Amino acid sequence: MAFTIFLVSERAMVYYNGAIFENGTKIDFTTDQYFVVKPDTGSEATYKARVILE
Repeated sequence: MAFTIFLVSERAMVYYNGAIFENGTKIDFTTDQYFVVKPDTGSEATYKARVILE
C-alpha cells in the first residue's frame, strides 16, 4: 500500500520511519511504520496532514 502526504503548511516536512520527506511525497506504507509531521522551523509543534491511500 502507498499513500501521499499533503501538508497543511507547505513549509512543513514529514519525518517518516527515520527519514524526511517533502510535501506531496508518495510513501510505501506498512502497518508497523508511522509518520510525524513537524514544521521546518525546529519547533516541537506538529501539523495536521491529509493522507491519500491508494
